[in-house]
Amino acid sequence: MTRSDESTDYTFVLNHGRTERTVDVPAGVLDLLGGETVTGRLTLPRYGAAVLAAPRADSAPSITLSDTTD
Repeated sequence: MTRSDESTDYTFVLNHGRTERTVDVPAGVLDLLGGETVTGRLTLPRYGAAVLAAPRADSAPSITLSDTTD
């Protein structure tokens, strides 16, 4: 789910599963809960959450599950 203000998109990423999950994220987003800039992939622990902030775009950021076989 993504929410926006005038300048920033805030994307909430939730892992409801019992195992860690890796998601592909746009380059250079800031993980507000972890305090780090994330580029490429973000791994959430089981039942983990992240709030990602990025400069506002014309369309919502795309967050997808990564292929876990990499």
